[in-house]
Amino acid sequence: MRKRRSMNLNSKKANVFLDLMMVVLVLLGMAILGLVANNLLGDLNADIQADDDLNTLTKTTAQTLETGFPTWMDNAFLFATILLWVFIIVSSMVVDSHPAFFIISVILIIFALGMVMMLSNTFEEFAADSEYTGLNTDFPITYWIMDNLLILVIIMGASVLVTLYGKNKFIGG
Repeated sequence: MRKRRSMNLNSKKANVFLDLMMVVLVLLGMAILGLVANNLLGDLNADIQADDDLNTLTKTTAQTLETGFPTWMDNAFLFATILLWVFIIVSSMVVDSHPAFFIISVILIIFALGMVMMLSNTFEEFAADSEYTGLNTDFPITYWIMDNLLILVIIMGASVLVTLYGKNKFIGG
């Protein structure tokens, strides 16, 4: 006997939009957090270097942390981007989806792209603040991903749609 498919819109089938928005919001938050943390770490290091009561080892450690933070955070941002992309593809693989949801998913992705453009502009406006100008050389990966976020979300959305609605053709389900 064949298992009956559910047509519940609250199920995972209609959440392509939510998955993509979760990825975009996490990336936006992580990018802004990286810039703010870098700025705070720079201020903290300046205070440590100016304090005559602290020893040389403390000052050297603080300087090393401040110098290495942008590279570390930039690589963590790339890792998070790839990991989130893999997460939404894997979560799409485990969902049983009905082909009728394909059109709804495409419409939701188009709506998500409009929101992605606004959120990407939010990061650009934040990064254009006088406190954060010039950090694009310290965070090249983060700035590149956030500058090309719309293209990346289109690719992510397409890969999720292919995974969600094409897996039955490839797996034989």
